[in-house]
Amino acid sequence: MFYKLIKAHRNTSFCNQAAIKFPAHVPPGDEIERWACYYKHLATPKDQPEFDSFFKNSVSLQRMLLNIIPPSGPAPTVEAGQVSKAISSLPSNKAGDILGITGEHLKMSPPILIPVLTDICNRVLAEGRLPESTKIGLATPVPKKEKTQTDADKFRRITVSSLVGKVIEGLMDNMAKPTLRKRQNRRQFGFTDSVSCNVAA
Repeated sequence: MFYKLIKAHRNTSFCNQAAIKFPAHVPPGDEIERWACYYKHLATPKDQPEFDSFFKNSVSLQRMLLNIIPPSGPAPTVEAGQVSKAISSLPSNKAGDILGITGEHLKMSPPILIPVLTDICNRVLAEGRLPESTKIGLATPVPKKEKTQTDADKFRRITVSSLVGKVIEGLMDNMAKPTLRKRQNRRQFGFTDSVSCNVAA
């Protein structure tokens, strides 16, 4: 669905770009630059009077502690079989990332790629940080259903993230799930495997 929307928006005149109204903080200029400025402003953290200052300070303290507390043991590692399984679980027939890489590229790649990706994943786990290249996505504004196509606020941003980053995220997710499920509140139903929010009440 998203792939069709993105492809249609890139290849055709999805709407009258010249007629789109941007907020006052977006300076005039090239349409791509205006969209970039608009989404950058949305993603920039801001302080608002109605924010809960106690909660904000609590979150800031937790983030600081996570950065200074040393790891309790050796960094986990992944094996080639786990990487191969993560690649096979990537969806097909989806839009390519900013490098043009799709799930099919990784699935049909020669076996020599698996050891390389395994080494990259283990380096990420050992260093505790993701490469900057995996944080770059290809963003496309797509009109919201049944909304005016002349207002920038009526568009949603669909971002196609790095395929290599998705492989790393999938591996880390599989490694963390067993521990998280043990500590998860039994009343949490959202984003939980084999549990439906329809029976939460």
